[in-house]
Amino acid sequence: MIILDTNAVLRFLLRDDVEKAVHVRNTMDQETCLIPVEVVAEAIYVLAKIYGVERVLIQEKLLGVLWNENVETPNQGVVEMALCLFGETKFDFVDCLLIGYAHIEGHQIFSFDGKLKKYLSRLTQET
Repeated sequence: MIILDTNAVLRFLLRDDVEKAVHVRNTMDQETCLIPVEVVAEAIYVLAKIYGVERVLIQEKLLGVLWNENVETPNQGVVEMALCLFGETKFDFVDCLLIGYAHIEGHQIFSFDGKLKKYLSRLTQET
């Protein structure tokens, strides 16, 4: 298994270096690739803060990568939910991950963040 780092994911998504983007695409087509949650988080930060990419576009592009049949990420369902929440809300990605862990895996989240606690409370009431 090959682990893709943030730089590889960014080159693929941004296509700012065509040769590197093609190399990443070929690797994903031919090998089983792992994208750690930390890489997803860093890619989101760079795309949003450095490149000014809109949240919903970040969501769409990263989900597209994660849905590649040769790409795996730990806690896939949690990460997918977190990406969807990131595109739909103002929460930062880590809070979106926490919501995913609570909703999908049933974990209780200890937080002093009022907005996060309120969202988690609503989510619990809906299920």
